[in-house]
Amino acid sequence: MLRLWIRANCSGNEDKYKNFKMQNNVKCTQACLLSSQYLVVVFRLLKISFLVVLLSPAAWGALDIDQESQLRKSADAELIAVTSRLTPLLEALGDTSALSLSEYLTRADEALDQIETSIARLSAMESKAEFLNNHLQYVRISRDVVVHAKLGVGEFVDYNNAKKKLTAAELQSESPHEYIRTQADIEKREAYKRLIILADNQTDIRLKFRMALADLRHATSDLEGSPPGAVIDLDVISRAENK
Repeated sequence: MLRLWIRANCSGNEDKYKNFKMQNNVKCTQACLLSSQYLVVVFRLLKISFLVVLLSPAAWGALDIDQESQLRKSADAELIAVTSRLTPLLEALGDTSALSLSEYLTRADEALDQIETSIARLSAMESKAEFLNNHLQYVRISRDVVVHAKLGVGEFVDYNNAKKKLTAAELQSESPHEYIRTQADIEKREAYKRLIILADNQTDIRLKFRMALADLRHATSDLEGSPPGAVIDLDVISRAENK
C-alpha cells in the first residue's frame, strides 16, 4: 500500500520522491532516539527499584525490632497490673479472717475483671509476636488461681459454719430433756452430712488449687525478661495450700 501511494504521488517527480524518503528517514531516526531515551529511563527505574528492594530488609528489620520492644513493654505492663491485683488477694487468702466473705469475693471479682482485660490485650499482642505466649500463659493461670481461690474461700466459710452447727448440736445433746436431745441428734446428723459433702468438695477444690499453683510456679520460673514485681512471690500464699 505504501509503495502504491508513493508511486501515485511521486511518479514523474524524482525530487518529490527523494524529499519524501528523506522526511521518512528523519522520522524513523527521531522515533529510534525517543525509544532509546525511554529505555534509558526504564533501566534507571529498574536500577532504583532493585536498590530499594536490596536495602529494605535492613529498614524493615529496624522497624520490627522497635515494634517488638514496644510489644514487650506493653506485655510487661499488663503483668505488673495483674500482679498488683493478684498478690494482695492471695495474701488475704492465707488469712480469711482479715476479710469478710463478701469483701473477699468483691476483690476476687475485681481481680478477675483485670485479668480478663489483660488476657484480651495480650491475646491481641500475641497474634503479632509469639514470644508473648509466656506472658499470656501466666495471666491465664493467674485467672485459674483466682477462680479456685474464690471457690475455696466460699467452701471454707460453709465448712466453718457447719462445724459451729455441729458443736452447738453436741452441746444441746447433753440436755436432760428428751425433746431437745432428739432435735440435737437430728441437727448433728445434718451437720455430719454437711461436713462429709464439704470435705469431698474441699478435696477437689484443694487439688485444683494446688495444681493451678504448681502451673503458676512453672510459668513464672520460665518467664524470660520478667519486669520487677511481675513474678508473684508464692511463699506468701503457702498457708492457703495447707489450710
